[in-house]
Amino acid sequence: MQKLICPQLGILTSLSGNTAKVYLPLFKIETGWIRVSSNLLYEKEVQLTGQPESFSFNEMVYNTLKVGDEVLVVFANGDINQGIVALRMG
Repeated sequence: MQKLICPQLGILTSLSGNTAKVYLPLFKIETGWIRVSSNLLYEKEVQLTGQPESFSFNEMVYNTLKVGDEVLVVFANGDINQGIVALRMG
């Protein structure tokens, strides 16, 4: 049976869209490109207009994160090859 990996705190080293690289001090490694959780999204622009109400937004971006932020990386099914940036530490 494979050894399960617990969530790890790390430092965000690179960002590219909805993926990131994170340095994990406990393991002394930098991850490859891993997914960023959608709860870190925010709407860049939202418009609500007149009657009847219409709704639009331009894009969703991951700018709540910045290189150097401390983040929590979780591993789907405890697999070290399935890392996900779950949250930014405040």
